[in-house]
Amino acid sequence: MIEFKDLRICFQTRDVLRGISASVAPGEVCGLIGSNGAGKTTLLRILATVLRPTMGTIRIAGFSLPDEVHEVRRRIGYMPDHLATYEELRVRSFLEFFAHLYDLPRASIPGTIADVLQLVDLGPLGSSPIETLSLGARQRLSLGRVLLHNPDVLLLDEPVSGLDPRARVEMRTLLAELGRMGKSILISSHVLGDMKDLCDRYLILEAGQVVFQGTHAEFEERAAGPPRVLVTVPQKSEQAFAHLCAERFSEHVVREENGGFAVTLRGPEFTSVDVGRSLHEAGFAIGRLVTAQVDLEEGFLRLTKGLVT
Repeated sequence: MIEFKDLRICFQTRDVLRGISASVAPGEVCGLIGSNGAGKTTLLRILATVLRPTMGTIRIAGFSLPDEVHEVRRRIGYMPDHLATYEELRVRSFLEFFAHLYDLPRASIPGTIADVLQLVDLGPLGSSPIETLSLGARQRLSLGRVLLHNPDVLLLDEPVSGLDPRARVEMRTLLAELGRMGKSILISSHVLGDMKDLCDRYLILEAGQVVFQGTHAEFEERAAGPPRVLVTVPQKSEQAFAHLCAERFSEHVVREENGGFAVTLRGPEFTSVDVGRSLHEAGFAIGRLVTAQVDLEEGFLRLTKGLVT
């Protein structure tokens, strides 16, 4: 549904995107991840036809840019990181204004707006002035605006930025529902904890280059450092446990907040089975023994170097 190859853009003498290539399949939710200055917003603005790249090819929903820009615009919904609104307008009037800009049939506009307000959970606020809305409600209104013409592709720039925990959960639930509806979604966010449950794949940028693209399982495999296991042993055995770990299979044992230990193994030749067997043979009572997973934030730090364009 989205495909770009060798995409490059320069601002004066600075390369912001450096010949990147990636794709998003139909019905897929792809997380666009990167530090400030990685090129995420620039990429989204190019795909949204706001910027023209210096070089590269782009196809969205079967149409190419820039040759078929009007066809592409009919099929995309672009939500920038900040919603520019007319504060004095009421919610329904704001959506009516954009429905006319999208050239929706006049007779269909009231029903379409009612459906969108229900989808983004703003039905009771249809008559409210925009200036009275919370930040979370404004973000949902911004998303509602880009859904009016039922686009196939959604380009969302930091849709959960600045939201409180409840509003983040609500937005995440809404985006998951849009994914189930078959929308292809490219979404950027700094809240990496929200991305794992929401996204089918990740695209990680650093300094205008792609450092990773793939599923979460592929991400874990690529970002995995030395294997780790999480172990809980009785308090009276902790000192002997740490000594045994250092002697047989680990050089790094860290106490967790819950009282257990995170044991970093010396290499892939060791597994949680080896740890369990060694502890059992040494007479330790084990309360918990599981393999630690690589979370998105930890893996992101391993794959990137903190570079910016």
